[in-house]
Amino acid sequence: MSEKSKESTKNLNGVKGWLALFIVAMGIGIIVNLLSLTEYSGAFADIKSIQSEMPEFVNAMIPALWFEVIQNIILIASAAAVITLIIMRKSVAKIGAIALISGAFIFVLADYIWVALIFSQNNLDLGLIESSGSDVVRSLITAAIWIPYFTASKRVKATLVK
Repeated sequence: MSEKSKESTKNLNGVKGWLALFIVAMGIGIIVNLLSLTEYSGAFADIKSIQSEMPEFVNAMIPALWFEVIQNIILIASAAAVITLIIMRKSVAKIGAIALISGAFIFVLADYIWVALIFSQNNLDLGLIESSGSDVVRSLITAAIWIPYFTASKRVKATLVK
């Protein structure tokens, strides 16, 4: 390897640049998911309050809400693990990051489809879950940006080597 090539690799080595931005974004995601977990007790109470008027809707929504709670816990734990692996410069962090991003997209999409079906079957306005549709788009954009980054980045290749 030439001196110039070694110097270039040395400059790319480290949790800096876009890789550091990814860690910050995952950290913010952990905080947002933790905060959203605090809102579920209210969501469960709201759903149960209409049990007598809409029993089918309530019976369908309770498992969907539990899916969201479990999904958030899995995403929090996975993001924390990926951040730790990146900081430790473990090569498996690349696979973990791609799995986390892909899994988050699949979770958000599955949740949106599930809840949309419940709303549709109960003749409810799908506009009430409009923000979930934007979550799907945001998750897709995240995957479109970060998965290619982790597969092609010279910094990722130079940093995640252990």
